Amino acid sequence: MRLRVNCLDGESTMSLIRGYIHLHSRHSYDGKFTLAEIKQKCLELDLNFAVMTEHTDKMNEEDVNRASKDCTVSSDAEFVFIPGFELPYKNCHILLIGILNVDLNLTPIETIRAAKNRGAWIVLAHPHRNKFKVDAELMELLDGIEVWNQQYDGKYYPRFKSIKLFEKNIKKRQSLLAVAGLDMHRASHFGGPTVEMNAELTLESILENLKQGKYEIRSSGISLTSRPKLTGIKRLMVIFVGGFSCAAIFFAKKINKWMHEHNITVHWKLKEIIRRWL
Repeated sequence: MRLRVNCLDGESTMSLIRGYIHLHSRHSYDGKFTLAEIKQKCLELDLNFAVMTEHTDKMNEEDVNRASKDCTVSSDAEFVFIPGFELPYKNCHILLIGILNVDLNLTPIETIRAAKNRGAWIVLAHPHRNKFKVDAELMELLDGIEVWNQQYDGKYYPRFKSIKLFEKNIKKRQSLLAVAGLDMHRASHFGGPTVEMNAELTLESILENLKQGKYEIRSSGISLTSRPKLTGIKRLMVIFVGGFSCAAIFFAKKINKWMHEHNITVHWKLKEIIRRWL
């Protein structure tokens, strides 16, 4: 919901806006939706912005420019796309958010550093995939850690080990932020944690609020600040309920892989129901 606030010096466009972080469109090799389709779905969910993170795998310079231009031309007064890319680095993936291009001719760490120097917001994606390991060189460049990835952690609670990784490293770098991402590729991936902030509905205002940590992460299960300090019942819910959700997703992926290897098919509607629930 967007509200204009009347001020003594005129009309402010600051408002409460909500959006998703970490989405993939058809500009990524594995995305299913166009930006127009993503926009329509987000508007139906009363969202105002989407932070795109297109895979650089299989991309060239022309592909990068095309993805960024699509974000620009697809944004308007009611919905904003923030351009961004997801870059493989060693055994992990890094989100480079808020830049129009990346230099794919450099080494991964040089690409990350160049993006940082151009004002990108640098986030470690789904840290459990690389066993929660962050080397010192990368940590110096990170602005945030994705403590919650809907695709792997579920739609209701973050992963406790990712929270622990964040808690460990924020002691060393007070500016570090907790991030929640959808990792959206298809329709069933909608419905996870949103990001909420008071900002103008512009790329510049949204990106500045993200960089400063002026946002809250929300789902039907829990709400978190950008620097969460989980205690009491909230911590227990993340440990136990979040842990159950992560385990359910893990075994669902294992079963799906086994069925695929043995040519066992499941009706697509049942798959969608399971994906939407998890």
